[in-house]
Amino acid sequence: MNTPSFHNPVAISFLEPFGWEKRLRSLIEEKDSVLFLYSKSAFTAVDGDGTLSQWLELQDHVTTLTGIMSNPSFAYLADIRKNLSSIPRTVIAMGGGSTIDVAKILIVLSDFPTNLEACELLSIVEQKQYVEKESTTKLIAIPTTSGTGSELTKWATIWDMIHKRKYSVERVDLYPSEAWVDPGLTIGVPKEITRSTGLDALSHAVEAYWSIKSNPIVRRLAAQSIVQVRQFIERAVENPEDMEAREGMCIGSVFAGLAFSQTRTTACHALSYPLTARYDIPHGMAVAMWLAPVMRLNWDAIQEKELFTSAFRCNSREGIEQWLHTLIDPSLWDSYGISQDSLREIFSDSGFMKDR
Repeated sequence: MNTPSFHNPVAISFLEPFGWEKRLRSLIEEKDSVLFLYSKSAFTAVDGDGTLSQWLELQDHVTTLTGIMSNPSFAYLADIRKNLSSIPRTVIAMGGGSTIDVAKILIVLSDFPTNLEACELLSIVEQKQYVEKESTTKLIAIPTTSGTGSELTKWATIWDMIHKRKYSVERVDLYPSEAWVDPGLTIGVPKEITRSTGLDALSHAVEAYWSIKSNPIVRRLAAQSIVQVRQFIERAVENPEDMEAREGMCIGSVFAGLAFSQTRTTACHALSYPLTARYDIPHGMAVAMWLAPVMRLNWDAIQEKELFTSAFRCNSREGIEQWLHTLIDPSLWDSYGISQDSLREIFSDSGFMKDR
């Protein structure tokens, strides 16, 4: 059994709804040089009259980067880096997991030449040539979804779309210095993204709970996350402007992020990556499709089962599965054309993350 311990260096600020803008302006005004990455859709949704966009254009010391690719690829990162002469000491990432991940990967690669091709970046990541380096860049993460958890972890994801494989970069300095959690930023998130990212947060919590690296502290954080998601996800999906539901999902996402920042993810995430790469299934949905089958395999080994089931407001594994099926219809497998034979083919690939 692991010695109960917990460490996460991210300073979390849970802001009043729409409190992010004043804080963003203040931070940018006090810095000499800033790289600001942002999700255009999320930014536009909360900058209705365009005044913030106009103000940003007047800030000569701010380099902006938007239109961030979902599930960023090596080719995409190579193109971005060729247009950035350097990475400032302050990077602000406002968006979902992909936006925050791109910011982290740019920081990781900041000590390497900017004119590298995608295959060279792939080699750097595969061979972990970045591990011995360390950056003094301060990363501020402002999540606009609930929740990929990237604002609370030292990992980032990058994709080799040619060979349909996912890679992770990991370094201690990739923990953001600060995470600003503002429920107001999630109001404009479409229903399906609300569902997918909420399922991602739920999966983070569940996988942290049953991980071999779990401990009583992690399990209680994970359980509280499950409580929040169980209570609020359907309300947030059906009524996107329900601020209480949005706040509840943000809290659930934070608890999940803190929990899995200690354990990493487990089999559900590993099994999901080929589904996203090959079938273009949204990440959170692809992960959650595996929760019930993997839970059946793990059930006997799950510790503190009563805490786990009660977090779902259920009395048994079967009850949890029934609730999961209200969110993830088992017929999704067929609707995406995923057969037993195609799964065997996928998982015979040596690039599959068997360590998870």
